[in-house]
Amino acid sequence: MSGWAVRVLLIEDEKEIAEFYKDALLEEREFAFQVKHAETLEKGLELLEKGPIDVVLSDLTLSDSRGIETFFRIHERHCRIPVVLLTGLSDGVIALEAVRRGAQDYLIKGEVDGKVLSRVLRYAIERQRIQEELRRQAQIIAQIHDAVICADLEGNITDWNGGAEKLFGYARAEVLGRHLSGLYPDHQRETVEHSVIPKLKEEGAKAFEVVMNRKWGEPFYAHLSLSLLKDEKGHPTGMAGYAVDISDRKRAEKSKDDFVGIVSHELRGPLSVIRESVSQVLDGLYGPVSERQAKTLRMNLGSIDRLGRIVDDLLDVAKLEAGEMNLRKGKTDLVSLVDDLAEHFSPQLERKGIEMKISASDPAVEIVADRDKLIQVFSNLIGNAIKFSDGRTISVSIRDGEGEVICSVSDTGRGIDKAELERVFEKFRRIPNETERREKGTGLGLAICKGIVDAHGGRIWAESRLNEGTKFIFSLPKTSADLPVTRGMG
Repeated sequence: MSGWAVRVLLIEDEKEIAEFYKDALLEEREFAFQVKHAETLEKGLELLEKGPIDVVLSDLTLSDSRGIETFFRIHERHCRIPVVLLTGLSDGVIALEAVRRGAQDYLIKGEVDGKVLSRVLRYAIERQRIQEELRRQAQIIAQIHDAVICADLEGNITDWNGGAEKLFGYARAEVLGRHLSGLYPDHQRETVEHSVIPKLKEEGAKAFEVVMNRKWGEPFYAHLSLSLLKDEKGHPTGMAGYAVDISDRKRAEKSKDDFVGIVSHELRGPLSVIRESVSQVLDGLYGPVSERQAKTLRMNLGSIDRLGRIVDDLLDVAKLEAGEMNLRKGKTDLVSLVDDLAEHFSPQLERKGIEMKISASDPAVEIVADRDKLIQVFSNLIGNAIKFSDGRTISVSIRDGEGEVICSVSDTGRGIDKAELERVFEKFRRIPNETERREKGTGLGLAICKGIVDAHGGRIWAESRLNEGTKFIFSLPKTSADLPVTRGMG
């Protein structure tokens, strides 16, 4: 505040005391003060109306007003201006009550000097500013229809708006001081205390879908966004959460997933019959087939196989969404797995003139995993690299690390735009480019890769630069327990 003068209204009917305080402020060198003086409360209120005033310094006992009523008359008409009261020793109890009712501070006459007076007035202005900001924020939070929850760094609830009362069923007074974990089902509370909150402190923000509980025990799906609150110096002061009920959306997703699963399952049988029938005709079991007929039949077989792969993808997604993908784990050598896939993809690689380079940290890199599911992951990633690559090289890397194995598949193609890169693992998400228009896909392959890697307890991510290429990287623990798959993948 040293860059501007603090505008003080001094209301004091004793001339000598008024002159003392006025001189003390004007002689203050560190901060500049401008002082207006009024001998009565009525005159002081008139000066307040004319403004501007930053802080009021008023005696409690004036010729036209006495006691706490003096403060009330100032505060009722100018509640946003901080008030510091002057009092004698006998009026200390009244002054303290005035502070409880909204005054910023009080001073006992004859016990302060210029520096103390300067500090008290400046602090009063700053406290008033902070209180106004807190009131403004509280009004905004109260008017938000969705649930807003504030907590301290330990996770104890410090504030709770009307939206939260409506969503959870608890009145604000019922939850203040309670821990956030109490809003979750019993089996999730330890995770909230020992995983979610520590991770929020580390990352600063976190958004996820989670099951929470209403007051009467009813579980519901919520989208929860958590942020770490910080002071002006960047030090954490608390947490804020924003919760939205997404139960209706989840029910709709489940209905859709159930429908996809049922339809996909029902398609498998007829497709198998159709493929077998076409194969028998093509093999000449029902008589000779001309070259023209054979060409048409081979095209039909190709289309049937493509439809079969789509059905398989849909079924895989349905299983992952329902958490029903069973992993048949055993010792798996990733190097030999990729070598076998290189043979499988060799016709496509030769046709497009692409070389596939395989590098490994050791001749054999073993983990405990479902070999067939990992073949599916590598096949999807290598197939995408071939499909979308405009370059001449695809690289597959397998690196043995401490407790985990890091694998990657990279190409030297056009790359993926940053905005698209963040969404590549979403279901039905297809990367828009010229190659995609020529070779359409379902947009399920990467979502399935993520689901399989997640089910193994690993993680998968992508890195890319336009016109330089794309790399998909995933890590897998060398040994892992079966993990539940979270619904809503991708």
